[in-house]
Amino acid sequence: MRRDSVFTWAAIVAAVVVSWSSAGVARAEEADPAQEHESTEVRAEEQPEEPIPETLDGDPRSRSLRYADRRQVLFQLGVGGNFKDAFGKSEAKPAFGAALRWDRPVHEYVTTGLGFLAYSAKPEGEFREPAFDIFFMLKGRYPFQMGKKERKFESEVYVLTQIGLTIWIDSSSIDLDLIGPGWNVSIAPGYQFFFNDRVGLLAEAGWARTEVYFSRGRLNMVVNQAVVRIGAVFPF
Repeated sequence: MRRDSVFTWAAIVAAVVVSWSSAGVARAEEADPAQEHESTEVRAEEQPEEPIPETLDGDPRSRSLRYADRRQVLFQLGVGGNFKDAFGKSEAKPAFGAALRWDRPVHEYVTTGLGFLAYSAKPEGEFREPAFDIFFMLKGRYPFQMGKKERKFESEVYVLTQIGLTIWIDSSSIDLDLIGPGWNVSIAPGYQFFFNDRVGLLAEAGWARTEVYFSRGRLNMVVNQAVVRIGAVFPF
C-alpha cells in the first residue's frame, strides 16, 4: 500500500511539473508587448514615408491666393471705334463705365465668373446713352510669383473673354420701344498683382463689341470699341 501511495504522489508531482512547463512554454511563445511595440516602430521606420505635397512655389499663402475666389471692382474706358447702323458708320466718343465681377478659379490655369457693367456711350452728334451688360467670364491664366525670396508677390497674366446680354437705353425719349436688348462680347489680355492676401490690382486692354436690336423707332446698331480696364481685386 505504501508503495502504491508513493507511486501515486510521484505521478501527481510529475503531472504538475509537466503542466507548469507547458504553461511556461506557452507564455514564452506569446509576444512580449514591449518587444512587439519595438518591432512595430522598427517596421514603421523601415517603411518609406509618403511624400508631402508641396505648396505652389513652396509658399502656402501662394496656394490660398491662387485658388481663392475674387471680387473685382473696375473702371472701364472705351476709346476709338464706331457705331454702325443701316445708314452707315459714325465715330464713337469715349465711353465711361464701372463693373463688378466675381472670379472663381476652377484650375491652376482656368477661372470662370460673372459680371455686371453699367456704362454710357455716345455716338458722334448724339446724346450720351446708358447701357447695362450682364456677362459670363472665361479666363485662361498663368500664375507666378515675383519679387525677392523674402518678399514675393502673387501675380498672373491672362486672357479674359466676356460674353453676355445687353440692355441699351435711348436717352432722347422716354419710350419703351427705344429700350433695346442685345448681346456683348469682349476679349482682353490682362495682368493681376496682389500686394497681400487681402487686396490686389489689375489692368486689362482689349476689344469689345455690342449689338442692339430695337423693335421700332430706331435702327439696330453695332458698336465696336477698344476698352481699357483698371480695378481692385479682393480675395475671399
